[in-house]
Amino acid sequence: MYFSKNLLYFLLFLLFSTNIQANTDPDPNGEIDLENLELSEELQNMIAYYSYMDSIEQTFEFERGLISLLNGKIQINVPEGYKYLNGKDSEMILIDLWGNIPSEEGDKSIGMLIPDTMKAVMPDYSINITYSDEGHIKDKEAKKLDYDEMLEQMLEASLIEDE
Repeated sequence: MYFSKNLLYFLLFLLFSTNIQANTDPDPNGEIDLENLELSEELQNMIAYYSYMDSIEQTFEFERGLISLLNGKIQINVPEGYKYLNGKDSEMILIDLWGNIPSEEGDKSIGMLIPDTMKAVMPDYSINITYSDEGHIKDKEAKKLDYDEMLEQMLEASLIEDE
């Protein structure tokens, strides 16, 4: 059975921190016979869960550096210390593994940034990336706008709504 280094450390920690009895006499060299261990059902379930999560992690292809998204519509430069995961795999994590409700078509993830030191399936945190055309103003049009007037109109509108 294949285990990642972190999973193996975790399993060894569990082995040495719980009462586990081997089916055979103790090895005089102090080695543990992993094949003949009697493990509690809870520990077996934990091993199966982490093994499953690790197998999912192995299917991901992470990207780093400058990445073009949405057919070149936007680009992101993945910062040092992070890895990028594509939108399809990010949606699978968000919905199937973390239990979020499915996103509406226009709000689906286009990717996720995850710290290099963490597994994508179980990070301490991640940055989900989405995109909306709503409110997008082309550069030429943006130069023509009077931002002070726009801010004033927004403030007036919010005051009217508060009344």
